[in-house]
Amino acid sequence: MPVKAKEEGRRWVFRIAAINIAADPHPPGIYEHLFDAARRSKEPVIFYGKKAGELGDYEKRHIDGDEALIGEFHTFTNIDTRARWFDLKAKEPIDPDDIDLSEIENKSPEYTPVQFMFLLKKHLLVFDAALTPNMMERLVQRTFEQAAEQEKVTLNTTIIPESETVDAIFAMRRLDTLTIHIRPPNPDHDADLEESIMNGIAAENAEFKEITLKAKNEVGLTPSEQTRREASVAQDNGYVFGKGKTETGAPEELNTREHPRIQRVLSDPNVRRAAAFVGAAMTFVADLLRSRRR
Repeated sequence: MPVKAKEEGRRWVFRIAAINIAADPHPPGIYEHLFDAARRSKEPVIFYGKKAGELGDYEKRHIDGDEALIGEFHTFTNIDTRARWFDLKAKEPIDPDDIDLSEIENKSPEYTPVQFMFLLKKHLLVFDAALTPNMMERLVQRTFEQAAEQEKVTLNTTIIPESETVDAIFAMRRLDTLTIHIRPPNPDHDADLEESIMNGIAAENAEFKEITLKAKNEVGLTPSEQTRREASVAQDNGYVFGKGKTETGAPEELNTREHPRIQRVLSDPNVRRAAAFVGAAMTFVADLLRSRRR
């Protein structure tokens, strides 16, 4: 599991990752409604084995022309006190009636806080990777599941991948198969194309759009500019998969889902940890946007 943010010398060091959360449909205020509903729910969710979590307190701030919700998730291990117990010293099972569980009632071990910043306009959840991105995505899905049902929206989540992964797919010596899987986006960085795709998916009553291209001969695929733009949308709203050959003729496969962007960020040494995280998160976002504009 990734190491949590720590102080390195006089600086805080964060490992930052992000998840795109796209509501379909996305009426005004939908994301704040979802967060408010999830916070009102006092029931933790199980998201990975015995790992449980819940949305903690957060506050709304104006940051660099966007509005952000800043707070933390609480994660811990869920213990079923009704399960069978084992005495490690006596090496024998214990009768549950012989155990006094009053001291651990309403308490859970292995607590790990996960700081986050959710940018409302970009619908981007940036977080301290105290959990792996896959575990965090599952926690987000479970946390907002009930609220999404109540609001009658579908939440599509995508772990933000390394930009280099899509570049590497198109740079394959011979690209034989290309799959571009797009779930309904909320128009953002390539707004015209994203809106066109979103409207097209809705007009055909589809859950997602998927394009698969297969080369007709050993020359390989020659993707158009339109295909490359659609892949750029898919990397943050679905996935891009490529299969081909290397320079030596060896088979090669790449999938954006398998290459999350996790960025190590050194923060301002003169601020508290919470403020340091916000600075690190904004650095991550700025670097991400620069990489997407290339």
